[in-house]
Amino acid sequence: CGRCEGYTNEHALRTCQNCFLQSSEIGDTTFQVFMKTTNNKIEPFTATYQTIDEERQIKAFTLQNVTAQLQRQEKLYQRNMIQKTIAAQENERKRISRELHDG
Repeated sequence: CGRCEGYTNEHALRTCQNCFLQSSEIGDTTFQVFMKTTNNKIEPFTATYQTIDEERQIKAFTLQNVTAQLQRQEKLYQRNMIQKTIAAQENERKRISRELHDG
């Protein structure tokens, strides 16, 4: 549609299928959407769409860039996976050492 670069739903990390911007039935919701920034980078945003005044049908659409937050989460995940890998390797070394010693 040219308005965004896709959004995240239960079926895909990034898709334009069943776009929220094309729906006239959208209710109060929060979701992740990808937008092109002023420097032409595509970045993830948390989008919130909510009704402010139902009687006058006033709605608000807000965006918050979550790039830094997702990068921090990814670094923490990677660090955790490295620690688990090292622990598994150490446990395997100990097991092999016991087997060799007990022979």
